[in-house]
Amino acid sequence: MKKKHNQGFSLVELILAMAILAIIMIAIGGFLNSTTRMYNRTQNDITVQQTSQELYDLISDKVMQAKEIRVGRGGVEYAILGTNLSTQEEADGQLMLSNGTAPFTSHPGATLYSFNALTEEDTSIDYICIYYDTTVGTKYGPTIDTFYFKDNNVYLMRSTGGMRGNSTYDNSLSDEPKLTLNASDSRTAIDDWMNACINSTSALTDLEDFLICEDVKGFYIHAVPEENALYMKLDMEKKNAINTTEGMVTIRNSYVLVPKDDPSDD
Repeated sequence: MKKKHNQGFSLVELILAMAILAIIMIAIGGFLNSTTRMYNRTQNDITVQQTSQELYDLISDKVMQAKEIRVGRGGVEYAILGTNLSTQEEADGQLMLSNGTAPFTSHPGATLYSFNALTEEDTSIDYICIYYDTTVGTKYGPTIDTFYFKDNNVYLMRSTGGMRGNSTYDNSLSDEPKLTLNASDSRTAIDDWMNACINSTSALTDLEDFLICEDVKGFYIHAVPEENALYMKLDMEKKNAINTTEGMVTIRNSYVLVPKDDPSDD
């Protein structure tokens, strides 16, 4: 009977097989790595897009309801004042009340300019402070939201129910507003309240509790008077995922972006 000899694989064949297997594994690993990177990039794109839209909608919703808006950029303030409160606009865009005095600003010595002084070429703002009416507890009353843009983060500080103390933040939703502000209230009362809600970003501390969004590269805003609107643009970036959300937001409540004559002069 003839014997069968099974010698198995030679060393050369084994090395060759292992090399081929290694090449296949490297190719598979590269494919999986590429797929993972693509998935993560897509997820980042989706997350940034969703977050950007949510933040934009949050701010624009308040702008649409606004009765007054303040914006700070580079140590200068800009404002839209309600039509029930007569204002004049100087040649350089400075806002003046009908009696010739300047509206109060949040920073001593600062000048308040019309929103028309903001242009498309201006840099990202430091904050936007919005005064509007909303439900406070079970009552309808005034609220001020101040959005701060600092170190690629956005912080929201809210004050509700009217005039408040010196605290930076009033989170209470009391059924009894401290003071209800309306069209007949004095300019000084509204100014004082808004000024108390605005702080220089360099002076703000312990902001973590007020953080609402990260990875914001800039927020830009300027007036479009002919449309009774504001143009707003929000830039976000996270792990190379970039998104820009922009558009015009119409201000309701019959408030306009150009000065009107004092009704009492009619």
